[in-house]
Amino acid sequence: MKRKIWILIISVTAIALAGLIYHVSRGKPVSLKTITLKKGGLEVTVSSTTTSMIKSEQEAVLSAQRSGRVTRMVLKEGDEVKQGAVLLEIDREEANVRVLEAGANLQMARARLAQIEAGVNMERIQTDSQLQQAKATLDNALREWERQKEIYNKGISAKSGLDKAEEAYLVAKAQYERALGNLDINKVKQQEIAAGRATVQQMEAALQMARIQLSYSAITAPFKGVISKKWISQSEFVSIGSPLMTLVDPLRLYIHATIDEVDVKNLKPGQKVKILIDAFPDQVFSGVLKRISPIVIGAKQETRTFDIWVYFEGTMPAVKPGMSADIEVITDYLPNVLAVPTGALLEKEGKKMIYTVEEDRVTLRTVEIGLSNWNDTEIKKGLKEGEIIVENADGNGLKEGVRVQLEQKQ
Repeated sequence: MKRKIWILIISVTAIALAGLIYHVSRGKPVSLKTITLKKGGLEVTVSSTTTSMIKSEQEAVLSAQRSGRVTRMVLKEGDEVKQGAVLLEIDREEANVRVLEAGANLQMARARLAQIEAGVNMERIQTDSQLQQAKATLDNALREWERQKEIYNKGISAKSGLDKAEEAYLVAKAQYERALGNLDINKVKQQEIAAGRATVQQMEAALQMARIQLSYSAITAPFKGVISKKWISQSEFVSIGSPLMTLVDPLRLYIHATIDEVDVKNLKPGQKVKILIDAFPDQVFSGVLKRISPIVIGAKQETRTFDIWVYFEGTMPAVKPGMSADIEVITDYLPNVLAVPTGALLEKEGKKMIYTVEEDRVTLRTVEIGLSNWNDTEIKKGLKEGEIIVENADGNGLKEGVRVQLEQKQ
């Protein structure tokens, strides 16, 4: 009797378990977003390896060119300034004194030079006059001496006349040679003039430098832009070379990005670029690939990357330097291809797979992929137009064989 009871209990339990398993297998379906595949165009893109930062093509870190205390600074970070606008001022008192001192030294040097030149000019006039007079006296004495020698040789005059003429000639010659010596003295005076002129030039240069140093008291904007960073505060003492503030042009923007070495062969300057900015999640900005580095720039373990430079098309007032961005360089366009969202793909055992929906159940299908972009990937084999796939392979509760409730996305 007991044996019959246990057989009955086991039979009822088995029937109950079978019913539960059937009920579970036919349980409440999982709600998933699906897509009915159809052919269309596909932009083939190459994406940057990491998120990049938007930079300004024109950026300047303004630094102090003279030491002093900041006496005026009314601007703050984010303020827009025009080219030539005064951004801050450094105490001028010491620089003004140096200008006055250099000016006084220049006046003294010029006065000294004028004094030397006046004295030399007077001496030159006197020396020239003395030399001409000595030359005339020497010529006359020579002629008289020659005449006395001639008449003496003829026996017309006495020897005393010849001796007197010779003595007069020798005196005139000595005076002439002394006058020539005075010319050498004047040459020394000319050297003094040259030295005086050099001193004047030196003082002029010193005055110019003092004025330049004074001009460094005012820091002006080299171009129209925005103050992106202030490094110092009002009344702070700054030294030569101290960074004061950073100025950027917010309208001339570019992105310096990195591309994997396997993708660089598909790039060339002039290609259009999609720019995705975190601050504007619903917008896609346009850019142009301007430059590609000719050599590998980055090397991390086994990864090799090339640097590229992408410039925005047109002006983007809302976009600011420092914002993060991702880029997609458009390298090709494929018309009339079958493509799926990249997020619909998963990889198992080295194979690309995708969840399809057949008769309200999920089936895992192996596919062969082709080219892709940030959002979509070309399917070369394994799917056909009109089939239904699950949009996101990471869906909650998603596994092969599960029942689904379709949320169709055309």
